[in-house]
Amino acid sequence: FSFWHYSHPPLLERLRAIEAIEEKQSKKN
Repeated sequence: FSFWHYSHPPLLERLRAIEAIEEKQSKKN
């Protein structure tokens, strides 16, 4: 599980990217 801590920073970036994608999808709808 130690590797999970190393992946945390990029995980936050992924969450931000997902939020941006959701915003784009909501605009399409």
